[in-house]
Amino acid sequence: TDNAQRLCDLLEAAGVGCWIAPRDIPEAANWADAIPEAIAKCCVVALLISDASMGSEEIKKEINLANSRGKQVLPIRLENVPLRSAFEYHLGTKQWVDACDGNFETRFAAAVT
Repeated sequence: TDNAQRLCDLLEAAGVGCWIAPRDIPEAANWADAIPEAIAKCCVVALLISDASMGSEEIKKEINLANSRGKQVLPIRLENVPLRSAFEYHLGTKQWVDACDGNFETRFAAAVT
């Protein structure tokens, strides 16, 4: 979540609007309603690749939804982990942003661009 918030902050500082669930879903709102609605409205879905994200069933659903709606998915590798299961299927042919090394501004510069 810290990496996602830092990327969001950098994007917003560059004038790019960002939606991030922990901040943008109102209290008591239904996440299962809010996330598909946000994906429907977005231009790009940024996926931060880490060991934790590769194990997330919820993120698998979100990437499937993004693909089924024809959204551009931008994989950003935070950790050098292999794609697993549905992630390999959905992201195997996508161009990557490597954000494994350096400080946050350096790591996320290509994603912001």
